[in-house]
Amino acid sequence: MELYDDVMVGINELLRPLDHVAYYHIRILMAITKLPFDQIMFCNAIFASFLINLGMSHVKGGPTIRRAYSTTAGLLLGFYFHGRDYFIVMLLSQGAWFIAKALPRQSGSTMASTFAFIIMMLGHWSYYIHDRRDLAYNRQLMIVFVKVHMTMCSYADAGKLKLKDNELTATEKRKAGYLLELPSFSNWFHYMQLSASSWCGPFSEYSDYIDFINYDNDSDIANMPSYGNWYDAWKRFAHVWLCAVVFAVIGKLIHYDYFATSGFVAEPLYYKVFLLCLSMQSEMFKLFCGFSAMEANLIASGMSYRRKTEKTPETYNHLR
Repeated sequence: MELYDDVMVGINELLRPLDHVAYYHIRILMAITKLPFDQIMFCNAIFASFLINLGMSHVKGGPTIRRAYSTTAGLLLGFYFHGRDYFIVMLLSQGAWFIAKALPRQSGSTMASTFAFIIMMLGHWSYYIHDRRDLAYNRQLMIVFVKVHMTMCSYADAGKLKLKDNELTATEKRKAGYLLELPSFSNWFHYMQLSASSWCGPFSEYSDYIDFINYDNDSDIANMPSYGNWYDAWKRFAHVWLCAVVFAVIGKLIHYDYFATSGFVAEPLYYKVFLLCLSMQSEMFKLFCGFSAMEANLIASGMSYRRKTEKTPETYNHLR
């Protein structure tokens, strides 16, 4: 443990000049807004993720170029906003792959999901037991765990496709069809670091990822009009900040410590109910902010685009 601490101290000293440059604007914003570090980083992360994904929608060509852009962007987002904690996220995702690779399909999918769940819970426990005040990496653990679990479910279902009397639905069959074999290490790594969902979600299926990243001529993303997604993407991005403003305003109006005082107990019942309802609205708008950011990322990257067919209209927000 001492050796690990010595190594990390050495790395921190080596990267200190880069730290001063990379986070200079964060310190400026903290000085101007008087907001804490984690809130400034959260807002910065939402903005950076959105712009990177907006750029992803304009990366044309084959899957090699698109994977390179998406994976590099996903790693940059992860390490920039979470630092060395992001290695824990990578342990969860890549460790699950090694387990699934080493075991038979059914037991491997179960054990990989179990391993991912344990790492996620340990990450949550470690974060809260140390009362951390930086940007929560446990959010990333949750996102990656769900991606691992969904993929393992489809991977297990793929073993049933050869059975004539399987009870899979049409949707389950489509998802499982992409996982007749376990993805290669590189494909799995690219999927977990997909820029459209690596930072703030949502939890995209492996089948949707393959269709999106390969950019085949008959795929939806390859037929999306240039800049066609910009209006819908920026509109949803504006909703993110609208929800953030409402959350901030309510937070300024309510002092949560007051709820634990005798003064609050002595307030009239109607006023206590009003304050409690207002505090719940604050939490709801915080969630709206996160969910809207998820949608904005998918729309910006083009992953949620579906072209017009005889049965369905054109939409930029299919995976909502």
